[in-house]
Amino acid sequence: TGSSDSCKIFKCILSKDIESCAECSDFPCDNLHPEHTRRLLLIRKMGLEKWVQGKAKNVKDSNGKWNL
Repeated sequence: TGSSDSCKIFKCILSKDIESCAECSDFPCDNLHPEHTRRLLLIRKMGLEKWVQGKAKNVKDSNGKWNL
């Protein structure tokens, strides 16, 4: 999404005093791009920490070096 969408989402999160849309009682909503909704559904299912750990594995190569 564009920066204006990101700002709208950020303002919404701040106004609801939550960490991410995954915690929102109104999730999913029209502010989110379908790809964001898919990721947030995974975060809700797996938990943020476990999801991040899975993503971290994808940025390391077979020698344990970071692919940034």
